[in-house]
Amino acid sequence: MISNYDYRWCNLGQSFKVCFGTCPQLSAHGINGKALAEVFCDWSEEQAYQAVREFLAGQEAAGIEGVISNNDAMALGALKALRERGYNLEPYRAEGLYVPILGIDGDDEVLELVRDGFMVGTALQDPQQYAQVTLDLIESLTSGSEFDAQKEGVELGDNGQIIIPFIKIGPKEAALLKPR
Repeated sequence: MISNYDYRWCNLGQSFKVCFGTCPQLSAHGINGKALAEVFCDWSEEQAYQAVREFLAGQEAAGIEGVISNNDAMALGALKALRERGYNLEPYRAEGLYVPILGIDGDDEVLELVRDGFMVGTALQDPQQYAQVTLDLIESLTSGSEFDAQKEGVELGDNGQIIIPFIKIGPKEAALLKPR
């Protein structure tokens, strides 16, 4: 769904910042775009709802080509505000009023919205992988052996952080998952 195109995103992040020019996270994947707003919403559905609502007060939602949220609660808040403006009332159709929304957590309510086409996707953290990587890291540290990121299926960041990939959940994957 994301192609090499100029995207304009509303990013509901953990910190408040307005990006002008390109968005580094998207640029790293070959997507040239500009974040219209990056708003601190403290992981809160209500704060995200208010932020998107205020943002939309000054413009038409058609100016937003996507919402990226750092958790599903904030994605739900954005969806609620967009629905008040007539967007995402129906599942995705090329000719409809629709803004792609992405979240993180794989909450049951969001999985249903993704499955039914009202949101584009969410992402899951794999608790088993987190546990295994943690145990293997502890073993490496206590034994003096080197931590093997490739064996673990993770990446090491520039500052030594361990980056564990998320599991991407789109409509097909959401249809296979059962509510928790």
